[in-house]
Amino acid sequence: MHAEPKNALEFDVQPREDLKQSATEIEMLRDADAHDIFLRDTLASACNNVEIVSPWIIKSTMEKNGFLELMQEAVARGVVIDIYADPILNAKMNNAGISQFDEATAALSGIGATLHPVHQLHSKMVSADENVFCIGSFNWLSADRVGKYARHETSLVYSGASMVKEIERFRRNLELRSAEGPKSSQTPP
Repeated sequence: MHAEPKNALEFDVQPREDLKQSATEIEMLRDADAHDIFLRDTLASACNNVEIVSPWIIKSTMEKNGFLELMQEAVARGVVIDIYADPILNAKMNNAGISQFDEATAALSGIGATLHPVHQLHSKMVSADENVFCIGSFNWLSADRVGKYARHETSLVYSGASMVKEIERFRRNLELRSAEGPKSSQTPP
């Protein structure tokens, strides 16, 4: 394919005007340390809400990295924390016969955060308030930070007032995909 210049593939890349707005800042996160710093800062500074999408979720990972404590502090400040994970991917049982998903659910509900089941989930995202949106490859609440299973990870953080509509779409999509269904269609107990 590279032997002849005429074989080159050319793509007409259309600029994303919504992401080029001057009110939007873009930051790249690389590897676990940068992702962990971002999530800690987000949990510490959020005023209204935080959503974390992490297909796999492990209680001990959240504890080791200080996320449960930071979430508890955020909830105490009035921040609503919603986490989305796949119950099938987290079906592994611990020695007590409790699934990873149920163990995480108990830990999170104990601090006032909510874990929502979303089947066939693979997205990895974080949003906060109405102005921070991060999307990438990092399994926020389960990834190995060191050792042979630690991976090269990259995510993009978009921040600024222009992210409101993107975050609203993100939230609606998560509600629709959640096994619980949209919040507005649920009947009170």
